[in-house]
Amino acid sequence: MAIRTFLDANVLIEVHRGKEKKRCLAIINDRRRIFVASPFLQLEVIPKAVYYRQQLEIEFYKTYFDNVRIWVNDLEAIVSLARQESERCGLAALDALM
Repeated sequence: MAIRTFLDANVLIEVHRGKEKKRCLAIINDRRRIFVASPFLQLEVIPKAVYYRQQLEIEFYKTYFDNVRIWVNDLEAIVSLARQESERCGLAALDALM
């Protein structure tokens, strides 16, 4: 059975800027996982890499997002779920949208 996985932006960023690269790549390369993403996740990681011209990082993000199997694009549904999760778990608004 596949594990649906919506990565936090920090997992993706960690691959290029952090000390936990191996652990993050192990998750990303886990063949049991089907990755889920939203445009908010792209906005969280891509613009800064583009601004600082981090070509390898940009290519990594492009490859990752090209391989996402489930895209969550329904803005109303995202906001509704984010509100519920924020209230249930005490998350900040933008963290809940991810």
